[in-house]
Amino acid sequence: YIVSAIVFKTGQLFSLPYTPAEVLRVVPLACGFAQIEIGYRIMRSVFPKQAGAQIIGLSIMTFMPMHLYMSQQLGNEVFAAVFTSAAIFYVIKFINAPEKLLSQKEQLIFAVILSAAILSKISAFLLIVPTVICLAWLLSRNATSQKTITLIGLKILFFVLIFTGWYFIRNMLELGQPFVNGWSTSRGITWWQEPGFRTLGDLVAFGQALANPVLASVYGLWDSLYSTMWFDGLQSGLGIGQMPPWNYSFALPVAWFSILPSLAIFVGIYRSFRCKGTTLKPVLIYSVSCIAIYVLAIGYLYATLPIYSTAKASYMLGLLPCFGILGAKGFAHITKNGMSRMIVIGLFACWVVFSYVGYFMTG
Repeated sequence: YIVSAIVFKTGQLFSLPYTPAEVLRVVPLACGFAQIEIGYRIMRSVFPKQAGAQIIGLSIMTFMPMHLYMSQQLGNEVFAAVFTSAAIFYVIKFINAPEKLLSQKEQLIFAVILSAAILSKISAFLLIVPTVICLAWLLSRNATSQKTITLIGLKILFFVLIFTGWYFIRNMLELGQPFVNGWSTSRGITWWQEPGFRTLGDLVAFGQALANPVLASVYGLWDSLYSTMWFDGLQSGLGIGQMPPWNYSFALPVAWFSILPSLAIFVGIYRSFRCKGTTLKPVLIYSVSCIAIYVLAIGYLYATLPIYSTAKASYMLGLLPCFGILGAKGFAHITKNGMSRMIVIGLFACWVVFSYVGYFMTG
């Protein structure tokens, strides 16, 4: 909100011939480009001598419809995603060079980035669990004493509390609780979206997102996640009867083309547990862990709240590097067969083109 206020006031100062919404759209666009830059650095770090894997991973990150349409929306999701991706970049940096974890400067920078993600959106707290486990494992693997591991963890936690503590203290004083979520009864908003609470079928069924991607969230958890990751399934938050100005002749087929990158990501998840690389395997496992904890959290909300829009893949926008890494790993195995390699590459190129053209705003 502070950044948006500065941008808005700057627009007023220079009397720009644009509406406030158009001026403020600079913020999410800048965040989208920042995520691409972070993704580029991550792919070079994870796949240093594999140009093909770097291109595939970065392409999945950049042209995933979720990234394209969220980078054109106002809100804090994209801002939080940048810092979440940056925190993931730092964890990968530590995996590749564990000795950097012993540097207080690196600990401080990492804490600042993680704190910025948490202050931007409280859901970034989910990143702490897999990150703590990963960093503790890294240090123990490098024969670091238990005392040193504990001390490093406490220092990072101390730095995070310094940068974020004021926010939670203020909330306790003003609101009586550390933070207020969107569906809290204290807000006086009665949230209910038909068809209401979930059934078992809503948690296991899938398929409607391919045939009816618009508002596929009403059909179940997996349809909701798929339609909001590979299509603007919730219409950018617009009401019924209103549609965002996308090129639907291209955007709608993306739901089908996205089967390929989805398959690559799942293959990457499977191969993560069979990978024997000294530094690649920890990165893959960490990526899987981050995605798993976010999916579990989203699934919990979807199962307990009568609000179908809680199952949005955009909550995982900060995990774009994880999807890119796993997708690149999966593609390496899908394209091993020379006969199918050109077909897969061709389909992937179609996905890239249709995604980009589909979400290039026309009005």
